[in-house]
Parts: sequence; structure tokens; C-alpha cells
Amino acid sequence: MFSAKILQRWMLISLIVTYILISIGGLVRVSGSGMGCPDWPTCFGRLIPPTNIEQLSWKPNIEYNIGDMIIRNDTLWVSDFNFNSSNIFAHENWHSYEKHNYAIFNPNHTWMEYFNRLFGVLTGLIITITMLIAFFQRKKYSNIFIASVIIFLLTLIEGWIGAKVVESHLASFIITIHLLFALVIVSLQMYAYMKIKLSIKSSTSIYYDSSLPSYIKILWLVTVFEILLGAHMREGIETLSKAFPNETSDFLLTTLGAFKYLHTGMGISLLILTALIWNKVMMKSTPGDNAIIFSRILISLFVFQVFMGELMVFVSFSPYLRLLHMWGASISISIIIGLYMIINDSIRKNV
Repeated sequence: MFSAKILQRWMLISLIVTYILISIGGLVRVSGSGMGCPDWPTCFGRLIPPTNIEQLSWKPNIEYNIGDMIIRNDTLWVSDFNFNSSNIFAHENWHSYEKHNYAIFNPNHTWMEYFNRLFGVLTGLIITITMLIAFFQRKKYSNIFIASVIIFLLTLIEGWIGAKVVESHLASFIITIHLLFALVIVSLQMYAYMKIKLSIKSSTSIYYDSSLPSYIKILWLVTVFEILLGAHMREGIETLSKAFPNETSDFLLTTLGAFKYLHTGMGISLLILTALIWNKVMMKSTPGDNAIIFSRILISLFVFQVFMGELMVFVSFSPYLRLLHMWGASISISIIIGLYMIINDSIRKNV
């Protein structure tokens, strides 16, 4: 019913849209829009968010439905019944929102977060379609079908964690877990895409150092840890900037203490490890074109990451630099998996 080429195409589409979603999520984070919708899955109790504060203000002689939200006296209120409001605000018809005490409406933040959620729904739909297509190819590509099912389940969990991020008022630990699941999802998507790509297109006579897969696995693990450490640092700096609004970024980074040096040191270590892998691919192997391309992209990304990191330390810890830093790091994850799949597939076929 569906050819391998169609499955490959949908795997690539799902990978691309997931990365776009990660990018949008990064924009939401650095713009401070994470609480633009203070509830989940609705936004201020609505399927379509409000566009101005008047829509969230209490008014007399208005029909309210159960679950409607308003902001009054810096508090988010939720209606308990269907009723028509009187001339006086009646507390018995409302209860304050219980999951957090955030009650600010910023239309730009609200619609950015809302778009993030809409694109999340689209991404989930594409991942679901990809899994269904893989179902029809499960006999020929059982590993890809299993991977697509895991991706689907992890996506459902990601949605649930996204709700917890909002309910916790952007708790750093939950945000870090949210990021970790995203990295695992794109890794599995790249695995599935490369698995079917390599099965369709047979490799030429090439050779790779047998130790390369192990080095690349270590690179993936260390990169994931480095990204999570960076996310933790970012949360720490944002917390410090709220506590010390008049201090410079240099002061905030210094206050982090060992985390700053650990993150920088690991970044340099990743660059060295990538150079070692590059040497094994180019000098101790007879690589194919795909491996050369992936290796070049990978080492370029890590050089870019170190450069961006140093810019943030010595020039400016701006939201835009942080966003570029995060994008580069997340892309490197799937590139590592792609390189691993190319090399491991060739070694396995030559055994």
C-alpha cells in the first residue's frame, strides 16, 4: 500500500517538523512567552486565545460559562457555573486558579505560545501518520515500525510534560526533562530515516575504522549531557537575573561558579572528540560521500557552538545568541545519529 520511498519521505518530514517545533519552543523560551497561556490544553480557558485584556476583564451583566477565565486584582479566576454576572463581583461564582499564581496577559506572549501549541498538534499528527505508514511496512522494516511507535509514545509523553511545564510555572527541572525527551525523539527519527535510506540505497565499497561506532555513541551521550547542562545553566542565569536585575551578565555567569567552567570544559572536550572522530573517518578509513558530509557538518557545528558560547561569556548573554546556541546543539544530535548509522551500516555489511 505504501512504498519504502513514501515511508522514507514521511520520516524525513516528521524529523524536519520536529526540529521546527524545537526552534519555535526556543523562541517561546527566550522571549519569555512560556506562560503566555497559563492553562493547558486551553489558553485562558479558551480554544482560541483572547486578543486584548478586555476579554479577560470581569464585567457586569455578562453571561459566563463554566471554565471561563478572567484576571481580577492580579489573580486568575475560573468560573464554577454557567451564570449571568450581577452588578457586583460575586466570589461564590469563581475560584482562583489553583495550579499557580501567574496572572499576566501579554497578547504577544499568548499568541506565540498558542502558535507553539498549534504547531505541536501538527507535529503530533505528522508523527502519527508516519507511524501508520510504518505499520504497513512492519514486516519488511520491523525496526523502523518499532522506532515509530516509540516516537509516537514519547510524543504523547512530551505533550503531557508540556502541560506540567505550564502548571509548574516553568520549573527548570521539568523544562530540562522536556528538552531531553525532544532530543531522544529527533535521535530516533534520524535513526529510522537513515535505516530505511541505507536499506534502499546500497553502499559502495568503503571501509571504516571499527572503533568509530563506539566513539560516536560516546559523543552522543556527552553531547546530550552538555545540552542539558547548558539548559540548567540558562535557567540558573534567568533566576539570578530576576534576583539581581541591575547586575551584568559577567556577574551572573561568575555567580554560577563551577557550572560555567564545567560547561565550557565539556564543550572543548566535545570539539576534541569530534576532531578525533574526523581523523578516524578521514585518515584511518575509506569513507563514502555521506560520511564525509556528515563529519564536516558535525565538526562545523561544534566549532560554531564553542564560538557562540564564548560570545555569550565575553560579549553578551543575549536571548538571540542563546537561541542560536540551542539550535546548533539540537541539530548536532541528529547529525551524530546519522553519522553513526552510515558508519555502523557499512561495518556491519563488510563483516
